[in-house]
Amino acid sequence: MTKVSYQAAESARVASVASARARESHAMVLQTLAETGAAKLASDTGVSEATVSRWKLERLQESLENLAHLGYVVVRADCKVLDPKAYDFLVGAHIKVMQTAPGLILGVGQL
Repeated sequence: MTKVSYQAAESARVASVASARARESHAMVLQTLAETGAAKLASDTGVSEATVSRWKLERLQESLENLAHLGYVVVRADCKVLDPKAYDFLVGAHIKVMQTAPGLILGVGQL
């Protein structure tokens, strides 16, 4: 019984995290769409503005939720995504350099 309860709780937690990630992505995509306009997206994809509107209203949220549940994160094309191990390495290397040779990062005149 405990194992089933743990699995159910873990499943609910994962679903909650995925749903929150999907909501954040949804807000980001809607903001970008508002900034660039449905006409540009329609033109770039070769569909009508009405199709973009239907997609936004009927499919966007569901698509983002499915991607989030599959473990994907939506980011803008001008952003970089790092593997957690690579990020931890870079942070650790930065801390070590700041402790041993901060001038390498701050510049000699800023010490």
